[in-house]
Amino acid sequence: MSDELKLKIIQELSKGNVRIGQLIMEVQGDNHYHEKEDMTQKQEAQAPQAPTQGSISSEQMVIALKQCSAYIWGNSAYSIAFCVCRDAFNMGDNASQYERVLCNQGIMLPAGTINTAMNRNQWMKYPIDRWEENGASGRALKLRNAFIKQMEMLKTDSRKEGVGEEKVLE
Repeated sequence: MSDELKLKIIQELSKGNVRIGQLIMEVQGDNHYHEKEDMTQKQEAQAPQAPTQGSISSEQMVIALKQCSAYIWGNSAYSIAFCVCRDAFNMGDNASQYERVLCNQGIMLPAGTINTAMNRNQWMKYPIDRWEENGASGRALKLRNAFIKQMEMLKTDSRKEGVGEEKVLE
């Protein structure tokens, strides 16, 4: 692909309201990913399907966190909710921004808590539906599932009432 064509594509994308997590303009070499089909089917049957319902408000996220408080064992547990928001609700991958949002909503975390938890628990770097196979703890899986359930309920309720979409977490 020529440099002119790459530049033209980037200019066209920047005109609209587009948020791209990763844009690959050129692939060099042989990049293939192979996985046994039977293992994929087994994982899909075991793992809960992560919803992809769009953006969420910070208020909805905090309400869901408070409803899951019985599953939160410490500050590092908030990183589970961060990963769910990252993978299932298009929040993005900015842990510092997430910590600031929690702080603005009354949940105080020391700076760097989320990144520290993710560095200590490598399975958090994987999509949430692959945590079981990568060694996530039982309590982390329980919190993940409870938080997803609460977020789904809040999204359903807000669609019925037409509220909760003003302040989008990004």
